[in-house]
Amino acid sequence: MRRIAIAANKGKVATHFGRCPEYIFVDIENNKIQNKKKVENPG
Repeated sequence: MRRIAIAANKGKVATHFGRCPEYIFVDIENNKIQNKKKVENPG
């Protein structure tokens, strides 16, 4: 399984990883998305 973190801003890819308002974590197994989770940036 792989977990990918995507910096996001209102559901779209953000340009700055450290200053984005949220992150989207995607779990991939056998080349298929198994789980998605949105987490607010605590900073």
